[in-house]
Amino acid sequence: MARFLLKLLLFSALILGVDRLAGTLLKHGLDRYFGFDRNAAVLLVGHSHTMLGIDAELLQRSLGMPVAKYAVNGANVFDRQAMLRHYFSDYPGKVKLVVYDVDDHTFTGDGLSSNSYRLFYPYIGNADMNGYLQANAGSWSEYFSRRVLLSPRFNAAVLNLSLRGLLGLFDNFKTGSVDIPSLEKDILAGRRPGILIDPEYVNAMEETIQLVRSRGARLVFCYIPSVDLLSRMDPARHTQVVDMFQRYDRNDEGVEFYNYQEIFGSRYELFSDAIHLNREGQQIFTAQLKMDLQHTLSR
Repeated sequence: MARFLLKLLLFSALILGVDRLAGTLLKHGLDRYFGFDRNAAVLLVGHSHTMLGIDAELLQRSLGMPVAKYAVNGANVFDRQAMLRHYFSDYPGKVKLVVYDVDDHTFTGDGLSSNSYRLFYPYIGNADMNGYLQANAGSWSEYFSRRVLLSPRFNAAVLNLSLRGLLGLFDNFKTGSVDIPSLEKDILAGRRPGILIDPEYVNAMEETIQLVRSRGARLVFCYIPSVDLLSRMDPARHTQVVDMFQRYDRNDEGVEFYNYQEIFGSRYELFSDAIHLNREGQQIFTAQLKMDLQHTLSR
């Protein structure tokens, strides 16, 4: 019996050791992908629009200052609040400018994953992120297992980002162009989500503005373009969303709104699908963003 218990203990120690080693390596890759390996002066925060639309490495070289791109698929306004608190707590007083991607669907959770909080389990060791995860975890066992073990913190989506960070693959991997006829059919068939404005999300956005400004950083709301057929589905509500960001711009000299939808929305060759830029689109868009950010940072 004693020999069996000894073997069980050694086996458990081996499993925990492998878990720690794998988890530590994967977190290193994720830190590198998001930019937690640098004291960023410019912090990009968003979801897949930022991931695929902005070349952070090109932006960093062009601006001559460290840039971090903290963006995950499906991150809503509440996720991004947690992301901002997380980065600010790790690098207090370092961020000069936050670039926050927005679009017609910023003020709603429709179309985004309800389990997006799981993408942040690798950062459960951060006090701010830990509180967010505790509040959103699907069950006690889900939270506890990830608190104890490192490797279960990395689901397939996060694992992909971690491996890209380890391999230094930061570019947009999307090629090809959007199929406009198919998109038009989807719109006519009602298969594209409408534009909604949820007051709870509006309140969260206003709290986000206060959060960024309280940390001494400036905030740029960046409308990363999507195919203009989508915004033309409901032009009145699209205008309402744009007007809200323009109002934020007017009400605080430390807040700006860059609206790229009118500039790029009709350039269909730049999109891999209806809402994401392809590799060429990313380079062209990043070049324009760089010029505008240089103007903002020079003031």
